[in-house]
Amino acid sequence: MSNFNWQTDDDVNWDDRGSAAETAVPRRHPWITYALIVVGVITAVALIYRQVNQRIETATANATGDILASHNLVQQASADRDVELFNTLLSGIDDAWVEAQSELVQYNGLFDRSAFDLTRLSVDTAVTQADVDSGAVTIELNPELSAAEMAFLQDYAVNVGNGVTETVKLRQTAVYRLGSQRWLYAPPTAEFWGGFETTSGGALRLVYPARDAELALRLAFDLEAKLAEMCRSLVDLNCPDGFSLNVRMENDPQLLIDFARPVFALDERGQLNLPTPTLVGLPLDETGYQALFRGYAIQLVGAAVAQLTGYECCDHLAYFQALLDYQLDALGLRPLNLNRADYERVIRENIAFEDLDDGWRSPVNLLNREDNWLVVTAVDFIHQQLPNNSIAGLQQKISRNLLFTNWLGAISAESTEFNRYSLGSRWRSYALEQYLVRQKPPPLPLPTQDIYLLCSSDQEAEQAQLYQYRLANSELIPHALDGLTLSLSPLPDDEALLLLQADDDEVLHTYLWQDGRRQILPADQTITFGQFDPTGQYLQVYGLNELVINRVDWPACTAGDCQLEPLGGYPVWSPQGTDFLMLPTDSLGYEPFVMNGRTILFDPTFTPDEWPIYRGNSQPPATSLDALTYVGMGYAPFWLDESTFGFIRQIPLSADGNRQELVLMSITDETPQPILLPSQLQLALPEDSSFTVPFIHYVIPHLQQPNLIFVVATGNDRKVYIFSYNVNTDELRFLLETGLGESHSLGFSPDGRFLVVTGTEDGQQLFYETRNDLFLYDLDTDQVKMFAGTRPGGFTPANTYDWSADGRWLIIVQENQTMTLAAPAYDYEQFIPNSLGNCTNVVWLNE
Repeated sequence: MSNFNWQTDDDVNWDDRGSAAETAVPRRHPWITYALIVVGVITAVALIYRQVNQRIETATANATGDILASHNLVQQASADRDVELFNTLLSGIDDAWVEAQSELVQYNGLFDRSAFDLTRLSVDTAVTQADVDSGAVTIELNPELSAAEMAFLQDYAVNVGNGVTETVKLRQTAVYRLGSQRWLYAPPTAEFWGGFETTSGGALRLVYPARDAELALRLAFDLEAKLAEMCRSLVDLNCPDGFSLNVRMENDPQLLIDFARPVFALDERGQLNLPTPTLVGLPLDETGYQALFRGYAIQLVGAAVAQLTGYECCDHLAYFQALLDYQLDALGLRPLNLNRADYERVIRENIAFEDLDDGWRSPVNLLNREDNWLVVTAVDFIHQQLPNNSIAGLQQKISRNLLFTNWLGAISAESTEFNRYSLGSRWRSYALEQYLVRQKPPPLPLPTQDIYLLCSSDQEAEQAQLYQYRLANSELIPHALDGLTLSLSPLPDDEALLLLQADDDEVLHTYLWQDGRRQILPADQTITFGQFDPTGQYLQVYGLNELVINRVDWPACTAGDCQLEPLGGYPVWSPQGTDFLMLPTDSLGYEPFVMNGRTILFDPTFTPDEWPIYRGNSQPPATSLDALTYVGMGYAPFWLDESTFGFIRQIPLSADGNRQELVLMSITDETPQPILLPSQLQLALPEDSSFTVPFIHYVIPHLQQPNLIFVVATGNDRKVYIFSYNVNTDELRFLLETGLGESHSLGFSPDGRFLVVTGTEDGQQLFYETRNDLFLYDLDTDQVKMFAGTRPGGFTPANTYDWSADGRWLIIVQENQTMTLAAPAYDYEQFIPNSLGNCTNVVWLNE
């Protein structure tokens, strides 16, 4: 409102006026009045303008905050790959765009650019108003405040070789539109991109959106130079005169999905379609540009090489990609993705050359090296062994419907040193060579013991020989033995071992091997596996003419008096040897067999039978079960301590079935107390095995914690499941699973920390077709490690591993001329090549 006080003539007091001459007032000029009016109007307008600006600023700030909130939610949904939440944040004006964005999130995240060798960092980083204030994030709203273009930075790691990465920043662009409830992530408009433009050079014709014109023109120049370098430097690529490529940079986000998959093919028109730079990310500096350029060049060179070598996508793609990596490395585009430490995995997992066929036949996500490491390793091996073959030459021989062995034959046809068969025999030796030059020194002193091995030059057991390996100087000493050697077993003090041999008449003999000499134990057709009672005085011996279980007083036997004392059955001793349980002799082969600190199942596919179980009542073993105390019917008996034992029994439920029970019994109260049922084991299984019905085979207590028992069950899915159960706390835990394997066994390390299980890695194979792998389970960390073992063969049971006298070193025999020496507590392994062929038994002996 104006401050002027307007008055009419009627308001003037005429009586107060003096004479005109005395009180005359100067006449007011009209321009002053006009000026005052203008000032008033301007002031009013300025006030109104300021109020309008304040309202606009408030609305803009509110919109900016809401856009940031929506964007952070989009980022979080993408990081979590929560497609359901993500879809609620999308504008639905373009169905194809929505579908592509959803698939991007589901595949590997909205801003994943691994196809361009860019590894995204900080996938769940939120943006704030502070980022807007600093300029790291920009938001441009349209005048109606209904749409916004947002630019923000994403960090990516770029591999520059030798295990070194550098970080680059790319500016990502997102469009948001105001929905009924929130700002929605939306597709850019046609005006955003502009029309398409074209540039042509000698080897490259590039089509691109006008929005990316400046960057696209620079890329076109550099990409054409890289194509020229490719044709000039890659051996045998043979670019024809006038070779060129048509490339189109599209704004379709579907291309981000396509190039996150292993494809190296031009479309049916001979054109390579790539996502335009704004979709990939815009560089901020020269480092960012070079990273972006390499990403485009990788795609361009891959397509060109595929075209020039006649490769038909996507047959045997893993091998083509591994070969292409050598070419990309030569062009400075991608460091060679080779880790020679992977040869350790080849040895430890006992991967045969024939296994490489899996990568030949199966498509692999080529950007995931963890899935493709074996193919990369195999191509390195082939490239090193056949140096006269160029990479392009190897690629040219890849053709559809070609078997892996045929490809090997084709690429080695001109080699005078190697063919596909000699390559196979060389594979493991090469892997050992690569590993040994990188082998780390041991973290603790090696045992002062020697390793004794029973090995054959091939799978024929008749050719098995005894060898002594000295760790101190890597000396291998053969020991000639007449007759067929079947097995060797260590004695508890590691001072000697027992040899089981058959003469030419197939008569079995047991020998004591000590100090390099062999001494026969006088008893024909007997076998022993070094099983002693807990006192160490009596050795268990089996007579074969008529199946009899005997014991021998070992001190007397080593002095020359080996008297066989028959037992009434198979004894299961209490921990200190003060008492025993006994099963009938007929149970041999069906019951768990305790040998050298491990429990063995000869055939885990057999369903155990119930047997009468007897107890010795602290009496010496008798020649007849009738002299013992009957306990009940069951199988797999075991002792917790000197006064508590247990076994597994069957409880009839109906005429058609029984229920298993794990029971405990005290020597003072012979009433079985059920503690565990298979249904409880089933509930403890992992989700993918929850339909498996476990069948309990046997139980063994922990060496140092007898109240902690380990339950071994098999499933109808041909797997072995291992559980721990605390008798005091009733805590049941699933530990691990293995495939069924011949002579499955379970034992402990001397300190009780490690559980050692033999089985197979693939439980779907028949047990007699697979090797006996070894699984080492750390009870302290719940970590498991697998060592590939030997294939079943020869005499069963066999000592495929043994612990050193100090309990810190584990020796494992493997196929293909290898032993593994491990110190599990130190997470250390080294491989020892033995050049002996197939080894079936290994033991430590004191020097």
